[in-house]
Amino acid sequence: MHLAILRTGQTNAALNGAFPDYPEMFADLLNTAGAHKNISFTFTSFAVFNHELPTDASDFDGYI
Repeated sequence: MHLAILRTGQTNAALNGAFPDYPEMFADLLNTAGAHKNISFTFTSFAVFNHELPTDASDFDGYI
């Protein structure tokens, strides 16, 4: 399943190194849950706050 992660912000710079950024957090969460159901995910991240958006909504199975 190919999911798009629409980033609307970044983690606090003071936490860099201590915690991953949001796309990695979502990927870890979903990959862990998917492993229990034999579901595999791929992710593409878009920095919406920098005006990055998917070019075609149908390129992805879902959005976060």
